Amino acid sequence: MLPTLYGQLASSAVSLSDLQHKYGSMLVLVEAIIGNTPNADSTLEIWKTGFRTYNILVPNLLNLPQSLFGSKSVKTLLGLATYASSRAAQCAYCSAHTCSFALRRGVTPEAILGQHNEKETAVISFAEALSRVPSDVSQAHYDTLTAQCSQLEAEQAAMGVVLMGFLNKYMDAMGIEIEQQAIDDTADLLTQTGWTAGKHLKGDIKLSPNAKIPQSDNLLTYFRITRHALGALKIERNWTKNVPNTYEKAALYLKKHTGHHFPILAKINRKRVIKAFTAILCDNFNTANTTIGLHTKALTGFIFATIAQNEYLIKEARLLSLQTLPHINEATFTGLKQLAFQAVPDTAEACTQALSKCAALPDVSASDAVALILARAVAPSPTQVNPAILQVVTPQLSAESTVELVVWVAIQQAMHRLERYLSFI
Repeated sequence: MLPTLYGQLASSAVSLSDLQHKYGSMLVLVEAIIGNTPNADSTLEIWKTGFRTYNILVPNLLNLPQSLFGSKSVKTLLGLATYASSRAAQCAYCSAHTCSFALRRGVTPEAILGQHNEKETAVISFAEALSRVPSDVSQAHYDTLTAQCSQLEAEQAAMGVVLMGFLNKYMDAMGIEIEQQAIDDTADLLTQTGWTAGKHLKGDIKLSPNAKIPQSDNLLTYFRITRHALGALKIERNWTKNVPNTYEKAALYLKKHTGHHFPILAKINRKRVIKAFTAILCDNFNTANTTIGLHTKALTGFIFATIAQNEYLIKEARLLSLQTLPHINEATFTGLKQLAFQAVPDTAEACTQALSKCAALPDVSASDAVALILARAVAPSPTQVNPAILQVVTPQLSAESTVELVVWVAIQQAMHRLERYLSFI
């Protein structure tokens, strides 16, 4: 297994037993849905807002548990969309998890191997285009999607891809180690598509003696989900208490708690999604929760938005930067734009030079520079967190700051996909 942020943070990771004690129903619910408890949980809880963000986004963007009990076509297309998204983003970890998720929702092994009907092809093409950085999704992709799918099918598939924007970025940047159960569920099938576990696995792929492709949802699945959904919902309601679910109210709530009203959310139809994004944005852009500073987060958002070539997010990042640094020098944005389009430093000497050059920008401290260089490595898809970054840059950040930064860039990627999708609505 190659050096990863996941390996660096191992000593700070929260134990599975502690997670089960605090969030047992949530962990069991996820296990019922994808077949295992993700190793990512232990790193997300290092910065508790990270774990909360993850567990607010997943059920609300996937519309759980309702989507599991509804139309089979909605479930299968959602599964294919999340899988296609992960493959396009080149996150091997998410590709395995979404393959398992898709198989459990009724997607056939043949579909994973590339045999698709017209509707499936439309969903996959849209998901792949939306998931690249920069996104190359077009009106033609959207028109084909909506011509082939019902409104519910298209909307749920799109929300699944938006969710994967967060998950693809976090899991790939961290290099989360893939679980044996996920290997057992999917490796035999995925290796036929050219998939490899890469940095997410120590050594070679080895299947357990009882490894087999998972079955689609059955009565036992529904029983387990129903049994634990209420407990998970109780935790989530505590996290999102008093958060509004209509944009008219959410805009005021966001302005009060973050200083910005995030107008892109006005185009969202689903109340659950509005509430989820309102909650996580307020949690993540909150002075009480940050370890790296809100001005640093705003600047890292600018780096991602520049690499993603998303004009809406560039404008938003500038507004957040001006809010946290009212007298910010325009030269800072110019310098960060140059950083975004330069290659990620891949030697110790290059990292040291990049840190020095970044810290020389107006309004950027030495500690800010560390976060900004890491953000530059995390922003592309696939991410570019190389050994030199791990050796020189990341040791200068605390475990909490590292998780916070990667979570924030992951949110930016979800917002990027959301904005691109909503631009067609």
